[in-house]
Amino acid sequence: MSTHLRAQIEQIAAQIGSSMEPDTDQYVNRFKVESSSSSSMHLVSQKRSDGTWCCSCRGWTMHVDPQGRRKCKHLTDILRRLADLPAPALATMDPAVLEMIASARTAFLDLGGSAPIKRRRSTAARQVDL
Repeated sequence: MSTHLRAQIEQIAAQIGSSMEPDTDQYVNRFKVESSSSSSMHLVSQKRSDGTWCCSCRGWTMHVDPQGRRKCKHLTDILRRLADLPAPALATMDPAVLEMIASARTAFLDLGGSAPIKRRRSTAARQVDL
C-alpha cells in the first residue's frame, strides 16, 4: 500500500474516532477499536483474499445469526461510522479508499438486514362487530 493511500485511510480512522494497525499478509484496513465493556482492544479489518469484514473479538468469532452472518458490536460500529462519512470528506480520496468505503457501506447494510417482522397474534378467536 502506498504511503499516500495509507495516510488517507489513517485520516478516515481519525475522523471516525479510531486508529490504524499495519496491514498483514491476511488482513488490510485494520481499525483499532476499544471495547466498551473492558480495557481490551479489538481489530476490525478486511480479509485480503475476499474483502470480507471481520473482528478479532470473541463475540464475532463465536456468534453466527440465523442467516449465517457473523456480527458484533465493534464491527457494526466501525462499519456504521465508515458508512456515515459525508460525501464531501471523500471527494479527494483515492479510488482504492473509496472502494474500501463502499465495501464498508455494503457490509453495514448486510449486517443490518431488514427489520424483523413482528408476528401478529392469531385473529381466529377475535370477533369484529361491523
